Amino acid sequence: MADLVTQALSFMTLLSDVLLVLGIILYHQFKNHRYPKLLAKNAPYLIITVALVSMMGSLFFSEIKGFEPCKLCWYQRIFMYPIFFIGVVGLRIKQSTKWQVLTLSVLGGVVAIYHVLSNIFSTVCTDGCAIMFFKELGYVTIPVMSLTAFLVIIFLASISK
Repeated sequence: MADLVTQALSFMTLLSDVLLVLGIILYHQFKNHRYPKLLAKNAPYLIITVALVSMMGSLFFSEIKGFEPCKLCWYQRIFMYPIFFIGVVGLRIKQSTKWQVLTLSVLGGVVAIYHVLSNIFSTVCTDGCAIMFFKELGYVTIPVMSLTAFLVIIFLASISK
């Protein structure tokens, strides 16, 4: 069961990477069409969904699979978890949280990039950050999942109204 969840999250990461590239291209190619406006209108809901799946995924890996989070994983959690709650509160009070979400996701994305690089060049980190618990689909690791989530949130927050 746990391997199935890992594979599902890995596939969702691959799908998110593809959709992110397509979304960026389509958004800029068809700025005045229905698609970008619909995406921008629903961006807060999508941000909340991505942040929730990221939270649940990180808790699954640490609490169910028993993967010990490294220091960089904790920093990424520190930036990801509030995005969900800020997004929910923003929807509830009908106020834009664009800049708060962008700030957290850019900072988290920087940590995720560093983490991905520490996985590639394992001499960068000595705190267990270089441990690869799994590698699905030829490239998907926990840091790659995190980086994908932050990049998707950055894109969605940047186009949200």
